[in-house]
Amino acid sequence: MSKTMTLVPPKLQKLEITLVGDSPLLVNRYHAGEVGGGRNKPEDEYLSCVYHYDDKTYGFPSSGVKNSWLETVNNQVKGITKTYFRGAIFMTEDLFPLTGSEPRHYESMVRTERGQMVKAIKAMFWPWELAVNLNFLPGVITPDQIANIAMWSGITQGLGARSPHFGGTFGVYHVKPPEPTEDTESEEQ
Repeated sequence: MSKTMTLVPPKLQKLEITLVGDSPLLVNRYHAGEVGGGRNKPEDEYLSCVYHYDDKTYGFPSSGVKNSWLETVNNQVKGITKTYFRGAIFMTEDLFPLTGSEPRHYESMVRTERGQMVKAIKAMFWPWELAVNLNFLPGVITPDQIANIAMWSGITQGLGARSPHFGGTFGVYHVKPPEPTEDTESEEQ
């Protein structure tokens, strides 16, 4: 006797959150097997540190955003576990568009695992905005909860190299309030 099974797909909702930088964003994309960046001329080495969203726009990895938010959930949010949050939101792209400025050369001295001081070259964006597009399960988490987690993450974790997560001050951001829609405006009147 065969039984039939009815599958009910989850009803996902879309959400866009814009992150606005409050301090410069340092990006250090290195290719596997490379130490200290790319094989470019030293003055152009920082350009090998950027991600390209498309031919005209730079990008930032969605995994970096989600991991930052997960650390915030793990350390600052009561009532939501990291596993619960991970299963409630789904990033829609590998890279999110990073806008606001062209990358600039940034270098600093860093200590390696062996204790040696070496020059680290990164790309710096300032000012910057990041448009985060995601899907979420509305019966599990609300848009307000996601936006608040993003806001707290911007202060406590940040994004990119030398962010608060790593003891620095770069990559700090706030969440841009959504633009009012016609429906919202008519409800307020």
